[in-house]
Amino acid sequence: MCGDADSTDGDLQKNLYRDAIGDHSSDLNATMAFSLTPPNGFGHVCTKVCQDVAAAWESPAAEGWIEGVDTLGSSIKTAFSNYKGDVDDAYAEEPENVDVNDPAESWKADWE
Repeated sequence: MCGDADSTDGDLQKNLYRDAIGDHSSDLNATMAFSLTPPNGFGHVCTKVCQDVAAAWESPAAEGWIEGVDTLGSSIKTAFSNYKGDVDDAYAEEPENVDVNDPAESWKADWE
């Protein structure tokens, strides 16, 4: 019945699953900024190695190796950036609160 006083629809609680996704996004930001990026903020996880090899070994073989490692480093950075985008999209799609009486959503209020 509409307006029934015994209705339990609308018992909202904080979406802890959404909070966990947000925490994961923050962790990714830190990983990308401090573990996958050189200190100067430019390049990728392999940039320093490429620079060191270029300075130590001048040859066509070194140039080929550096190009391959540079491509690998760029791919790693792109993969993490794409994953971060997916995590941020998932976070944006989650509501701040969930109805604990809805079995499709209630588990999100108990997320650990």
